[in-house]
Amino acid sequence: MAVPSSGELSLKGLANEIDDNDYSSDGIQGPFSLKDLSDGSVDTINTNNGSGYRPNGSAPHAMSEWYTYNHDNDNTTSWSSVPGDFSMSVSGLTPTTANKTIQLTNASGNTTIQCSSDDVGGFLRVAASTSSTPSSGHAQTATITVPDGNFVTIFLQFELSDVSAFSKSDGTSVRDVTFTNNSVQNTALQITCTQGL
Repeated sequence: MAVPSSGELSLKGLANEIDDNDYSSDGIQGPFSLKDLSDGSVDTINTNNGSGYRPNGSAPHAMSEWYTYNHDNDNTTSWSSVPGDFSMSVSGLTPTTANKTIQLTNASGNTTIQCSSDDVGGFLRVAASTSSTPSSGHAQTATITVPDGNFVTIFLQFELSDVSAFSKSDGTSVRDVTFTNNSVQNTALQITCTQGL
């Protein structure tokens, strides 16, 4: 278990992460110092963690340099905290929106979020950001640059628009959402979209 991403950190927890690859284990006994943990004297710092997610090895050493550090990080890109399937419906000129988040471990470069399309159920688009929930820039395929690192939260806003000018669009369909980073895809999210019913 990696070092938490926020909150108060303990020196013993940091030592446990270095010694047991588990911040919450209780296996190590002191003495140990923040300097020796941070500069690699106890064990080499795992550089598979992005530079913003590991101690920099230089004085002055700070506990805050350790947030989300994972000593046994193998640099494999993966998705977690994928939103559960949900439904959206729209009727009229005002689009419907839904805000969600997803976590990305060992991010690198661009991330794409693609919504599948269908002839019925309205027009589904998404906007994405790594800083806060976006409210504009919706597209069927959104592409954002994520910071390299071992833990990134992506904020999403899905938007469903009524395309009732085309009456055949009324109805319900299930849309797949595909998340891709570093050639690793996640296709677990499905959104049930309804227009005009």
